[in-house]
Amino acid sequence: AVGHVNACIGLAEVLLSRGHKIVFVIDQSFAGRLAPYGFIEEVLPSDQKDQMPGEMVAKSLLDSGVISNVSPFESMKLSQEMPFMDIITAKKRANDPILKAIVAKHSPDLYVIDDFNPSPTLVHSNKPWVYVNSANPLLASTDERLPPGCSGFPTNGNKSEWKEFREEFNKGFVKENIKYNDWLEEEGLPTIDVNKIHLHSPYLNIYGYPEELDYTDIRPIPEKWLRVDTFMRRGEKQEFKIPD
Repeated sequence: AVGHVNACIGLAEVLLSRGHKIVFVIDQSFAGRLAPYGFIEEVLPSDQKDQMPGEMVAKSLLDSGVISNVSPFESMKLSQEMPFMDIITAKKRANDPILKAIVAKHSPDLYVIDDFNPSPTLVHSNKPWVYVNSANPLLASTDERLPPGCSGFPTNGNKSEWKEFREEFNKGFVKENIKYNDWLEEEGLPTIDVNKIHLHSPYLNIYGYPEELDYTDIRPIPEKWLRVDTFMRRGEKQEFKIPD
């Protein structure tokens, strides 16, 4: 999605400035948009060739009512009815042979992944991988001192509501993780805990969130996690004026 790609562009620009070769494996809708930064593009086939990046995701979210004037619980239940994650996993599995060929072609030293459950080809290779969380850090957190992601609950709220929301929210990912585990088993690889929303890296995990807004007054930054203020991307300098 657009947010994931934008975050990775910010990191990749820094790496490129330090002499690293950068390869983006991207959806067809992003073709031609990353080469101007100096990155190599490897484009995966897609049935959404004529759409703008993120257009299909945005339309499905708007049509579903998830982004509307409903309560967090109602929004969550609507999102669980969407076949979104099923489509993503099926697409990953279909593209995995192509991904393996791309890996063989470039032989990367490091994978940087901003995704829910990455391809086993990357996670179980003999190379390190970095997980990037470009969403709100609450979505990547498993710390029960913090409210669950996507809930909108305040940090001083009712923790019994947090527990109920978290359990319901996780149910949508459990179904998806079971399918992901089926894939891992077919590949002869160890399975994951189906109750975890994200697969975190044993090497390094990065999230973007301003220090002033972060939750370090409630919990320390977890081990093997790095916070950055923003995934800043260089571009034209534009003066912003606050309207009257």
